[in-house]
Amino acid sequence: MHFEDARLKLLEQIADEGVQTELWLAVIKLEMFVGEVNFSLQLEDLLADSALAYCSTTDNTITLSGEYFAQTSLQALQRMIEQTQRNELHPASHLSIGSVLIHELCHAVWNTICKKGIDLKSEVEVIAKEWEQWMSNNSKDAHKTYASTSPEEFWAEMLMQAVDGDTEHCPDMDFAKRVLDLAIKYHQH
Repeated sequence: MHFEDARLKLLEQIADEGVQTELWLAVIKLEMFVGEVNFSLQLEDLLADSALAYCSTTDNTITLSGEYFAQTSLQALQRMIEQTQRNELHPASHLSIGSVLIHELCHAVWNTICKKGIDLKSEVEVIAKEWEQWMSNNSKDAHKTYASTSPEEFWAEMLMQAVDGDTEHCPDMDFAKRVLDLAIKYHQH
């Protein structure tokens, strides 16, 4: 594939067109909801702790695992499912290869909002506390989810779920929509 958008040129280096397409669609999905996101992409062969990607807080550079994204779309999806199960991540929100990039783009949105001087962390912590309480009443494994690790990860997981999640299989979608409302409110202004 050929990408006109300079932010996506790096995707041309990924051999599998299925992976390229899913990553391209990930950007489109998120930007349909919150507007254009300022980011750049880079590939590194191996990332620490078997990470699939990460976002720099300073300049919104999203680093993708060259090892992971060099696989075929089927291999990448199988590995993502295995990692999701191993790390006990929120399974309903990890539905596509593109969800990895959506998650990192959500961090870029967080960074952009916070650089505007908006105290996003306080607002997100309120929603996260309500979610934690809801999870403890509805799930035995509430504190094992990745979203519980920090307000930033809660934001990225919930916003990703709102954009890429399966509404029928995400019982906590109301919390995801509240985070999406904050992203829309602050990112476009």
